[in-house]
Amino acid sequence: MKESVMRIGTCSLLAVVGAMLAGPAAAAPALADPAAGTLALVVSDPVNLSRADGLAFDTFGNLFAARERTDSAAGVSWVNRETGTAISLVSGIWGADQIDIHPDGRLYVTSELPVPTGASYDACRLVAPASFCDGTDSRLFRATLSYDALNRPASATVASVTTGIGLNGPEGLVVLRSDGPYGNAGDLLVAEDATPGRVLKLDVAAAPAAVTVLTGTGANLHRPEGAALGDFGSAAPAALYVAETTDDNVLRIGADGAATVFGNPSAVGLNQPDNLEFGPDGFLYVSEDVAAGGGRIVRIAADGTHEVFAMGFSSPQGLAFDPANGDLYIAEQDASKIWRVHFASPVPEPGIAFEMIVGALAMLLLHRRRASRRVQG
Repeated sequence: MKESVMRIGTCSLLAVVGAMLAGPAAAAPALADPAAGTLALVVSDPVNLSRADGLAFDTFGNLFAARERTDSAAGVSWVNRETGTAISLVSGIWGADQIDIHPDGRLYVTSELPVPTGASYDACRLVAPASFCDGTDSRLFRATLSYDALNRPASATVASVTTGIGLNGPEGLVVLRSDGPYGNAGDLLVAEDATPGRVLKLDVAAAPAAVTVLTGTGANLHRPEGAALGDFGSAAPAALYVAETTDDNVLRIGADGAATVFGNPSAVGLNQPDNLEFGPDGFLYVSEDVAAGGGRIVRIAADGTHEVFAMGFSSPQGLAFDPANGDLYIAEQDASKIWRVHFASPVPEPGIAFEMIVGALAMLLLHRRRASRRVQG
């Protein structure tokens, strides 16, 4: 009996020591303020969401996710939110990273990861199939999607986009929805994950695509990655924002290409910012590419104020807002998962909020005047 007790005690002690050596367990993803809404797991798929990265919605409300792998399994999946499953639509795009939907309905994909020495690949960084390679190292692709009778994606035909120049680690991707100071509707803004990295404008209506350097290597950007174009809910002039991963900053890129650090990232210790996305609430959301439960989602206000919105993710990457209800979707790369944040209540855009306050004050003043007249009468 004593021997059994001793064995149990020894095993328990070893378990405790093992746990201490292993360190604290990674925290589960959670919202910094639980009152902000609810965080729920949508899909977990180690195959079809392996190294999930960029996210994008099409006009039918379908959610797509890039798979940033370095083998034939790299590509793009459709995330079926109704069934909680993911289905591969495109395979073979080496290091598929960011994705965005063009006004013509086609899906654009950047191929960011460098190819390891000795790996087998073709001139387009395609592992398989090579049938949609045009023989140039463009590292930018577009997929023409086919849908079933319920407007669900059924298949995709992929072609590489010829640029005429080599793209150095293209990652951040913004498709312009309308004409403006950064280009015309349908143009692409691409950030190169390199040091120094460039920010480029591509007119993909031309063949080959016409490339204009917006911010060149002279600006010495240190790994510009995710990109987003927005105006903080009309609270600021529309501008391009790019995550500068190495320097732990978010940059504002003017239409003239000038780059400046936006806000005060050190206030929250911003760490390896990766993807950016503007929300319908007027905030700019940022994912941190930090592993082992250390990744956070930080959001930035129009005045540059940074605040932690969610935490506990293992390399959170892609961000996308559901255009139907404003829910935020997050790709957790190291866990092969997609999460959804359903906000507690719709948050009015900053400009709308101001108008609501002014309107409420006007109604209060009118009510007091009417009450005063009744007393005088």
